[in-house]
Amino acid sequence: MSEFKTKKDGVTLIEMLVTMSIIVVVLIISLTVYNFWWKSYNFASKRAAIERELTFAMELIVKELRLAEEVILFESLPSESTRLATAMYIGCEESARLTIWKGKNEKTYPTDAVIDEILFEINDGQNNLLSITLSNYDGKVELTSKIAILNKKLKPDPDTGATETSIAMYGKAAKLFK
Repeated sequence: MSEFKTKKDGVTLIEMLVTMSIIVVVLIISLTVYNFWWKSYNFASKRAAIERELTFAMELIVKELRLAEEVILFESLPSESTRLATAMYIGCEESARLTIWKGKNEKTYPTDAVIDEILFEINDGQNNLLSITLSNYDGKVELTSKIAILNKKLKPDPDTGATETSIAMYGKAAKLFK
């Protein structure tokens, strides 16, 4: 008499396909979550670096202008021939870097290229209060600070009278409160 075995050792093809399908689905979900996390981490890191640079730039501007002998706002940087040799100018060039011009031709770049726009604004009714806004469009970061010019010599653009500008000229104070 022949004997039939009904139970076989091993896995069937259907069981193997179901198991592999489940593993593939779990891997796809895991990689999608990891990819989302990685993009979020990179965006947050980039934004933190931008905020750090803007904060440094703002602290530098505030330190320079608060104790300045006199601050005059300009809509654009005066030509080299009309700049005062003893004055300092602070603003932003097309290179998106904070720029400090000393005298006629010397300039320094104290920050990386993260500043897309810089705005100096004299607040209405308060002639010694200057509002400064630094913006970065990529990271969608904007930093604003208001400072009191301690020597109370804050003037709008002498040519146009503009109170919102992108360049500020200042002289270092030799003596505070003249």
